[in-house]
Amino acid sequence: MNAPRRHHFVPRFSLAYFAGADGLVWVYDAETDTPRPSTPDATGFERDFHTVTNEDGARDTTLETMLAGLEGAVAPIYARMVKRELPKGDDRTMMAQFLAIAYVRSKRMRRTYGEGYGQAMQVVLQRMAESKQAFAAALADVEAEQVLNLSDEERETLRHEMGDWSKYRLSVDREFTLGAFGLAGPITPLIHEMRWSLLTSEDGSFVLSDSPLFKSGAGFATSETMVSLPLSPHTMWMGHWRNDLPEHASLTAERVEGFNLMRAAGADRYLYAPREDAALMAFTKQYVKPRPGWKIGDGDASKLAPVDIRRKR
Repeated sequence: MNAPRRHHFVPRFSLAYFAGADGLVWVYDAETDTPRPSTPDATGFERDFHTVTNEDGARDTTLETMLAGLEGAVAPIYARMVKRELPKGDDRTMMAQFLAIAYVRSKRMRRTYGEGYGQAMQVVLQRMAESKQAFAAALADVEAEQVLNLSDEERETLRHEMGDWSKYRLSVDREFTLGAFGLAGPITPLIHEMRWSLLTSEDGSFVLSDSPLFKSGAGFATSETMVSLPLSPHTMWMGHWRNDLPEHASLTAERVEGFNLMRAAGADRYLYAPREDAALMAFTKQYVKPRPGWKIGDGDASKLAPVDIRRKR
């Protein structure tokens, strides 16, 4: 049996709820000018997105298999939530895990993880280069292993280069960004402990994005944080820490539009809806934008190299 190659960063069963009566979901791409219809199976995926390449070159799709198993277990719970039934007990635990993974599996989070690592390493090396003593100690360890044998002039040139990466570009392998999945572990119990609400609207229509779970607030544990995920065009789940929000509430079209704006601002490239709509295409072009680059610490960001996520050929 051939290993699966089409790996979804938005689950197919979730996309199916955003398909029209003809079974097609409309894809709004911020890099194009017109939406296109597609099937849920052919939408929201990237080839080998969850694959690890072993030392012998073989593809390991264990993660993709695990995700497929989780989605199969969650699908009936999700369906009941679309019908405005909040899960309890084991179903809530399973759904909390699914929601946490929905947050970390997106292309945007994977890229953020890789970019953060690449820039953090640059900052560490910059700090080392600022101290002649720290630089000399680190270089001595390398030279002791006979990796380098530099003159005094070459050492000083290297120290200067380590302090300014602006003329370079760094690449992080895409498989390394699978480490973002490790963040789902601590996030899952926090989502489970949150208060859950199902928000509905008959007037407006929620849109889905390629980063479907949106978080506002500094972290999942902070009191002001809210996380939300549209389950269908007319039902959205929200997790929060507030006592004044009911478990079920109806939203006006204006409030739905506000949530759609947040979804677009948090998207990587795509929005999904069950219809073709010129206004939604214009909305996508206006609000789905590349986010500002990473800035780690108080250092000089102008001396950091941009970080690309490299995909193996």
